[in-house]
Amino acid sequence: MSRPSVSEPDTDVSQAWRERLRAAIPAQRRVVAGKLLSSARAIDAVAGKAVAFRTTGAVAVDMESAAVAQVAAAHRVPFIAVRVIVDTAADVLPESVVGASRAGQVQIRQLALGLLRSPAEIAALLAAAEIADLTGHSDVASNLRDVADAWNDNIERWVYATGGDLAQQAGVEGYYVRIAPPESEGAPSPIQGFVPIKNRPPGEGMEYAFRVVSPDSLALVRFGLRAPDDPRILNTVRVIDNLLRVPLPQGPCWYRYNGDGYGEHQDGSPFDGSGIGRPWPLLTGERALYELAAGRPKNAEDLLSMMESCTSGASRLLPEQVWDSADIPGLELFRGKPTGSACPLVWAHAEYIKLRRSLRDGKIFDQPPQTVQRYQLEKPTRQIFGWRFNNKARSLPRHKTLRLVLLTPALVHWSLDGWKSSQDTKTRDSGLDTYILDLPTASLESGSSIIFTFYWPLEDRWEGESYTVVVE
Repeated sequence: MSRPSVSEPDTDVSQAWRERLRAAIPAQRRVVAGKLLSSARAIDAVAGKAVAFRTTGAVAVDMESAAVAQVAAAHRVPFIAVRVIVDTAADVLPESVVGASRAGQVQIRQLALGLLRSPAEIAALLAAAEIADLTGHSDVASNLRDVADAWNDNIERWVYATGGDLAQQAGVEGYYVRIAPPESEGAPSPIQGFVPIKNRPPGEGMEYAFRVVSPDSLALVRFGLRAPDDPRILNTVRVIDNLLRVPLPQGPCWYRYNGDGYGEHQDGSPFDGSGIGRPWPLLTGERALYELAAGRPKNAEDLLSMMESCTSGASRLLPEQVWDSADIPGLELFRGKPTGSACPLVWAHAEYIKLRRSLRDGKIFDQPPQTVQRYQLEKPTRQIFGWRFNNKARSLPRHKTLRLVLLTPALVHWSLDGWKSSQDTKTRDSGLDTYILDLPTASLESGSSIIFTFYWPLEDRWEGESYTVVVE
């Protein structure tokens, strides 16, 4: 349990600024004024937060404000801290967030375990592999890269749809979808299955996965997993612009995804659980980063100007969404200007700052170098294809080694000839709280299959079911 550090003296804030801020914040917003505790470490546990409150009387905790307050006091300039609460006193921070460092030393096991819970963290897995190498954990580093490579190799398998009316309308062969079906169990294409959409009217909350497209897929470029001129990225950009791009007086903006119901209704009445999604300025910022990566800085500059034109009057605050229909003066809805959505949207301001920095640098400043080096320059041959109980692949590409990834040790009973003959092989500890076994599928011909089941020694029982994976 992390405990607060309270050795620093109290620093008073500007009372005049405090009163002006409170007066400016709408009455419906909950505002708590009081002492802010700056801690040298994250206070992750509920008990630790309770101790911090009892010993200091602080209403919130951060890790930065004390340093700013000390500098302000030294230079005799006014100071105030305004924080948005992310984790409340009743929330426990995930161990993967706070457990990667202990006593100033990186805990590679905790770091890797946190990352392994999400295939979205390919770049982080490669960064963690570098740390593992530097700290003498070469076996762990190898396993982390294997996982990153396998996930990266499967991106198209999971979220790239080919054919269909959306592709035909844009004149392309395929595109990245917004999200894959949650229950696909390794289906060979995202065309198979449905995804839930929560902000639609009752009875309309499910959609074919291949019919939902989003600018989110440009993150594949931003994080270095795909090159900006990759044909699949170019195809997806055409589909995105065909479906989601909307011209506004100050320039183009983009919707979150087709069929989004999060926004005002057609008559301008507020979102009430359903509505019509409106354009998001932060998506213009994301598109600008793609344009910069693609070698078109002038386009990125133009999109930056577009973002700046979406602000709320003289406040220069960026909204969550802007209005895209005819003006409705009675509701203060004007085309290209803020809707009744969140304003300011801190996410949008963060995107603006990142875009500004990237334009200055002439490149995406926070793009992980590990992914670019590995997947755009080195382009290693990927040998591993993973099978897990939460992703039970039914087939695998030819020339791949099938890797079983389990949460507990097992004896794997397997056969390459439909149980005419069989072998028993124990899994090995990966060092990451998983147990793995590589099965010899790389030399199998297309149409061949491997069948396997498990004996769980810790429970002294057989799985009671066999699983078959066919070579494509």
